[in-house]
Amino acid sequence: MVAACERELFGRVRADLGRIAADLARPGLVPETDTRLVHDRAGQLVARAWVNRRSEVDVHPQHQGRGLGGVLLAWAETRARQAGSARIVQTVPDDDTNAVRLLRSRGYEPMVTQWLLEYLMPEEPALPEPPAGILVRPFRAGDEHGAHRLVEDAFDEW
Repeated sequence: MVAACERELFGRVRADLGRIAADLARPGLVPETDTRLVHDRAGQLVARAWVNRRSEVDVHPQHQGRGLGGVLLAWAETRARQAGSARIVQTVPDDDTNAVRLLRSRGYEPMVTQWLLEYLMPEEPALPEPPAGILVRPFRAGDEHGAHRLVEDAFDEW
């Protein structure tokens, strides 16, 4: 469902299951209370939302324009207040004009402009050696809280 949203918006899929799993494993996020899934009558996932200091709402392109985004945004705002958040942040690309229009109609204002620069390389570059005293290793079980804290601290002002 997320892939369909990204394909419609960007012409290609950017997210992967790991990113989605990481969002749903955020420290403090309780799936039973902090997420919502919407299925059609055939049982297909058509929309989803989660809230944990920030929020994401996605509606499958074939189901947009029916009010699902507004309903899930209202749920996210209510859930954020219940959890004690004074404000909620929703990240939306400018290209998603329907989502931008919905958020602005609810009083949301842009906080941050993000420019994603991309350069497609014809081949994978050679990896440089890390500086002396620095160890580069794969992520391991037990790294979750430290990695989360690093990202939260790096982007705390937003």
